[in-house]
Amino acid sequence: MSALAPDRLAELLRQALAQDKTVFLQVSSGSMAPLLRAGDQIEVRAATVAELTVGDILLLEAPAALFSHRFWGTAAEAGESWLVTRGDRMLSFDPLWKSGQLLGKIIGWRREGRYYSLAGPAGQQLNELLARLSAAELNFFARLYGRPELTALPAATGPALNFHQVDRSRLLTFLIRQLFKVRAKLIIRRQLARLLD
Repeated sequence: MSALAPDRLAELLRQALAQDKTVFLQVSSGSMAPLLRAGDQIEVRAATVAELTVGDILLLEAPAALFSHRFWGTAAEAGESWLVTRGDRMLSFDPLWKSGQLLGKIIGWRREGRYYSLAGPAGQQLNELLARLSAAELNFFARLYGRPELTALPAATGPALNFHQVDRSRLLTFLIRQLFKVRAKLIIRRQLARLLD
């Protein structure tokens, strides 16, 4: 059995979400770790740009794949609204997304037979805490490497920022990132009991 092409999968997802059906997808990367791990099943709900809150985790359609990354805000250019996102484990913003690439928002996930909701107060608090920690990590590295542009939201026509262009010690970077990851794991452990349905 072959996998569906991303554009065909996105089309089917849009149809299902428009009919208010429950949709689960399997996570295939670690860009949102430690909250979402490869193998987790995320629940997606239809959402419009007007319904988004900074910190929400979005499902977005790219030409070759689907992405679930955190929403940081919008950028406007020539009367068009663009979505600004970044994976929690990434130290650069994604290229900007057109609002038409938004498939929905992640409202929960399943892991090892348990369901965790991001829709209730405890889930929203967890999302908020992890968004703040992710922002703190980005700000820390921007200051450490003297790169304030890392924290600036990208312009619609500007190049995507790439943290790996920074010429500094990769070992130091790795160690500090591990500290932020440990902190995120501690926050998640404290909140998971409150998220169980």
